[in-house]
Amino acid sequence: MFPFTPQPFENDLTKFLTENPNADYNTVITHTDIHPTVRNEAMPLVNYLTTDENLTIALKYIFSDDKDTDPTIVKAKRNTVSVFSSVCFKLHDIITKNEKFINAFKAFPKSPDLYNNTLIFGNFARITETLARYTQGSFLMQIDGLFPFLAEHVIVMASRELLTRVLTDFSQHLPPDDLKNLAISLVDALKSDNAYYIASMIKDAIKEKSSLAATFQKRDILTTIMDAAVQERTSPFTPLIRTEIYVLLELLFNQKENLRLQLVPKYENKVKFDPNNLDCATCASLRVFSEHIPDFMDKFFESPPHSYLNECILSVLRKIAEEDMVPFAKDQKLYARISEVYGKEKLNGYIYELANICANNPRVVQQCRGWFSFKDGAMAEYAKERQSRLKNRPKQSVKKSPSDFDDATPTAPKIYYIEEDNVLVDL
Repeated sequence: MFPFTPQPFENDLTKFLTENPNADYNTVITHTDIHPTVRNEAMPLVNYLTTDENLTIALKYIFSDDKDTDPTIVKAKRNTVSVFSSVCFKLHDIITKNEKFINAFKAFPKSPDLYNNTLIFGNFARITETLARYTQGSFLMQIDGLFPFLAEHVIVMASRELLTRVLTDFSQHLPPDDLKNLAISLVDALKSDNAYYIASMIKDAIKEKSSLAATFQKRDILTTIMDAAVQERTSPFTPLIRTEIYVLLELLFNQKENLRLQLVPKYENKVKFDPNNLDCATCASLRVFSEHIPDFMDKFFESPPHSYLNECILSVLRKIAEEDMVPFAKDQKLYARISEVYGKEKLNGYIYELANICANNPRVVQQCRGWFSFKDGAMAEYAKERQSRLKNRPKQSVKKSPSDFDDATPTAPKIYYIEEDNVLVDL
């Protein structure tokens, strides 16, 4: 018996390089076999790409955007980025130890001519992510000031994507102090006009990796986020910025109600809770300042419904403790208001879900016995009628309610609605 020895990978490109070790770079990088040869980590190609001369050409293509019209040059630039961001451990092992290559990436955050070009920024981010995966995050630490730089330029999609990957895929490899400093850099950037992108990116990263929330659930970090939510801004997009920050805060305060109760009183006087002057920021603020929801319940029952306001209110009520729902339902006279609407007008999905939240809460039902007969009578009859209409409705006209994606009330029936004259109505 002899041990099996795999044969070296060979194709037309490897044969060409063996016969022409000094071949023209553009000829090699645009060869039809370039990508399978890289994937198979063929050493003739790896050795060719990592010569000093060819690395110089590769770096020039990665960090330049000369608007060449020559199709060969255009393809060579595109393939260079593709090759150096492909999974090829033998290539990565060499370039991550190459001083010229590393210095080029270190210089990027200090070169406005480079990072102000979104195409070059994309090349940088794509290859940096690949090398970070190969080095288990250590390549990121070689680029001084990378995290504050990415936070400052988060409006660029490539920066935002790389930051998301850092937070989700590499955070466990970062030293605790570096991860904390990254979180501080990000929340400090919430005070800038790029706050919308920062908040959205952090929120998406936490949804992708829930354990990341603990990094941002520190009192000092939450205080900075609260400051950013209520600060005066001159941007015309201020309501959208505040909305996204409030949604992030709601996510971070989940399972941290004690911190919310400690911080909220310090900021209430900086927020205008005016039911007669609604914008998306006012609605979203209720996700954090939930004590003010009673002030907006009259609006909840208005027709046509205020869609985002109602969704924000329901977002809180879905998670409210059973015992806390009892005084709320009593003070707001929810049984009387909901039962009055049933059967007298076309019911919107928000009121239907509120009815289910109440009817499925045993403490609320015990507090008002009318819920027993109402749940088995009007609610059951309406649900049956609605399902019948839904069954006969063409599938393409049906939209799912956002509440269908919230698993906080798994026993609640699904809610469906369609748009009629730009108003969401229940089927």
